[in-house]
Amino acid sequence: MSQGRSRGWLSFSILLRLGFSFIFTSLFLLRESETIYPILDLGIFKNKRFVSACIVSFFYGAGLYGSVYLVPLFVQLVVGFTATQAGMLLIPGGFALGVIMLIAGRLTDMYQSYKIIIVGLSLFAISFFGLYFLKDSSYFLMIGVLVTASRAALGFVIPALNAGAIQVLSRDYIAKGSGTVNFVRTLGSSFGVNVFASLLDWREELRGGANLDAFQDVFLIVALVFTLSIIPCFFMKQKEETYV
Repeated sequence: MSQGRSRGWLSFSILLRLGFSFIFTSLFLLRESETIYPILDLGIFKNKRFVSACIVSFFYGAGLYGSVYLVPLFVQLVVGFTATQAGMLLIPGGFALGVIMLIAGRLTDMYQSYKIIIVGLSLFAISFFGLYFLKDSSYFLMIGVLVTASRAALGFVIPALNAGAIQVLSRDYIAKGSGTVNFVRTLGSSFGVNVFASLLDWREELRGGANLDAFQDVFLIVALVFTLSIIPCFFMKQKEETYV
């Protein structure tokens, strides 16, 4: 996916890779549906609330790792930071992520998970809207605050997401559900980095290089996608019965 624009989406190389991806994914799903002890139990996806949790988990992974890709590039290519300075910019966000996860875990014990997740996704979207509206890349403090806020926002999501995903499952599916939602999050991270790289390459081509406008276009797309990712959260609302 990251090479689609440079090589051409309809080039033989890209089409061949996409074809093999489709074939082997189909074979994997066919195998999992027939084997007695599947790695990925497809039956778990009969639970609509669990599917909603997986969708949110996918976007969470995309946002977490995709932003780790975008932000250092932004501050190096546009603001003029060194690689070391770009890494240091992420340190406060790492601390904020750890602290907020502790708070979010406690809040998850008090409120339904989907409410905590909505708060986290909303704050993440707001922080990227803030990066989009930032008209001067020299605002070091503001960039640091917004980046830290995005990490803190994701800290709200992960404890509530893990809890919300398995709370809707019967006891027999809890272990499978935990593994599946983590797998989906990792899959989302892979897609997120590749998609953001392709989007950035596209906007750089239209904007005339790796400038503030190109990055802000991608920041806006990220913010809009995460705003839409709030919708599946409402389908995670806990009910008394379970479907799996």
